[in-house]
Amino acid sequence: MDRISGLPDGIMIAILCFLDTKTAVRTSVLSKRWKLVWTSLPVLDFKNVASYSGFPNSQMKFIFFVRHVLARRCNSQLVKLRLSVYDMVYSSFSKECMTYAADHRVKNLIISAFTTNNPVFIPTCLLSSQFLEVLELNCAIRNSIALPKSWTFANLKYLKLKNFVFSDDNFDDGKIFSGCPKLESVILCKCAIRGKGKLKELEMKCLELKNLEILYWRSPLSCYEIHRINVIAPKLSSFVFKGHVAKVCFKEDLGCLDRVCIDLRYPKWNSAEDRKRWTGECFMTMLGQFCSARFLSLSIDTIEALSAISGIREYVTFGNLRHIKFITEDRSSSVTMPINAVADILKRTADGYLVFNASEDNKLSTRGESSHSDGRKVKKDSNIIDVPIHLMSYLLEIAPRAESLTVEFTKESFECVGVRSHGEE
Repeated sequence: MDRISGLPDGIMIAILCFLDTKTAVRTSVLSKRWKLVWTSLPVLDFKNVASYSGFPNSQMKFIFFVRHVLARRCNSQLVKLRLSVYDMVYSSFSKECMTYAADHRVKNLIISAFTTNNPVFIPTCLLSSQFLEVLELNCAIRNSIALPKSWTFANLKYLKLKNFVFSDDNFDDGKIFSGCPKLESVILCKCAIRGKGKLKELEMKCLELKNLEILYWRSPLSCYEIHRINVIAPKLSSFVFKGHVAKVCFKEDLGCLDRVCIDLRYPKWNSAEDRKRWTGECFMTMLGQFCSARFLSLSIDTIEALSAISGIREYVTFGNLRHIKFITEDRSSSVTMPINAVADILKRTADGYLVFNASEDNKLSTRGESSHSDGRKVKKDSNIIDVPIHLMSYLLEIAPRAESLTVEFTKESFECVGVRSHGEE
């Protein structure tokens, strides 16, 4: 007998939990000792439908395998079930898996449904689970899962909804949020309010909420003025917004807010300057809600949108803000400098651009307006990030107690070492 086979069942089960379920079940052929170990797995992960594709009746083989595992598994509590379906299966199969999870007191449930006949209706036995702590639902194609108007999850702490369209049919005064009194984290990814319908405002009342992420909101930009996300979350400490601008209104003071990360997106075609400016102006109406934050992260696209505003007049004071960060995708390196180093250059230069260069020993310098064909454009380069001086001055003005500035560079950037300024060249 090998050393692993001599381990106690509990340790062997813990090892198998690191594998996807298909691989874990395959260990049953290793020896008699391994034959039934997988039947006690507290974690089931059915996520790789692609491994079944390319064969006749691949979907039926996948369904047969999942049902085989559920039928053979012992009756112990299920800690986690993930079912990620990226090929068409009948909605009854996904519902069957959710029912099994509810019957076995699942704590962590992740469902990605792909149905073309009828949507998956969440089984009634799951809608009032006292055991569920994590719930992730993803419509792999539109309307794969029918979102109920309400549910009651007494112990749910984490909720992620992806590719859902909220409407009068599935949203009733925010009961899917208020029905989770212990909810601490919410992620809405690629969701929207239906363009044509009575529902105009998404109410989100989560008194224990600490983390909120709104990613790639998909309501039409033409609905910006009429669609709104209203948030009541007095304990919110982290807010992330990524994608095209949407109207997010916090109805109570965010006194606990610590971190804010904004990554705005806008059309990139040549005639998009007006849309870029509009995006920046819309964001400015949101900015004043984050005055208590200690950390503020802005993407390069966000900086570019703000730079398109000819004159920023909105004045707010971030009295607690200590750290500002300019973020990029695919970050591989960053440089952090004291705010005083930035402020010294700004005092000597009124116009132009503040230049952050990853490939030079002098990471911080300035550049005149004439260096750019477009006076408002932020130059984006793997090694160089240019920020208009008027915008950088504005950020320092509204954050009088800021201590440091961090700038991220992409994978193509050189290693960042040291910081010194040469603002007067």
